[in-house]
Amino acid sequence: MGGSNRFDLRQPAGDDWLLALSIQLVKRDVMTLAFQGPVWHWLLLAVVVNVAAQLGDLAESGLKRSAGVKDSGTMLPGHGGVLDRIDALLLAAPVLWYAQVIQHF
Repeated sequence: MGGSNRFDLRQPAGDDWLLALSIQLVKRDVMTLAFQGPVWHWLLLAVVVNVAAQLGDLAESGLKRSAGVKDSGTMLPGHGGVLDRIDALLLAAPVLWYAQVIQHF
């Protein structure tokens, strides 16, 4: 089971620590530039957008069920149609946009 190179904690990692450190430094700089503001704001925003995406998916499924159709189109056979691919975005994108407008207001 597995490959010929087994992971062994007793072996020194070599230059892996340098790679891990450089990744952490780059990540910190990118996060500082991209996500300005308190961490709680971004965590709350992630939860709100996630809930909105789930509600968008449920709303689209409810519309299809009330119409009595299995797929919302034939452009992507086997995937439920194009609307099934973007149903979460239909509600999550406006919620994210309004949240950003409110934050900068």
